[in-house]
Order: sequence, then structure tokens, then C-alpha cells
Amino acid sequence: MTIQVHFCMNENDEEKFKEVLKKVGLTPAEAFGIFSKKTIEVGDMPFEAFQPNQRLKTAINSQNYANSVILKRD
Repeated sequence: MTIQVHFCMNENDEEKFKEVLKKVGLTPAEAFGIFSKKTIEVGDMPFEAFQPNQRLKTAINSQNYANSVILKRD
């Protein structure tokens, strides 16, 4: 049996999402199907996903962090 799944997202994100999917030849429904099957297969998120806490956000936005990233790229 097939069911419908509905969710909300930011309109701007939706357009960007569709652009990316179009490049790889997928519809949003197909992409969600792949995501859901892979999630079931691995028993977890199929990629690393986290929300940085305030301490990490502060570190990333600090001048010291920005300088260390720039130095590592050279």
C-alpha cells in the first residue's frame, strides 16, 4: 500500500531543493523515497546531521576559528 506524506518547508528552500533534484534527475517524492529507505536500512540518519550548540556557533563565528580555517587551507 502507498500512502501520502505531507510536510512543510521554507519556500526558498523548496525551490533550491527542486533545483538540486532536477540536476540529478529526481522528483521530491523520489528523493524522499530514497531517503526513507536508506534511513530504514541503516537504522539511523543516513548522514551526519546535528544542530551546533551555542558554544560551537560562537567558536565558529570567532576570529580565531576563521583564521585557523584560512591557515589550514593554505
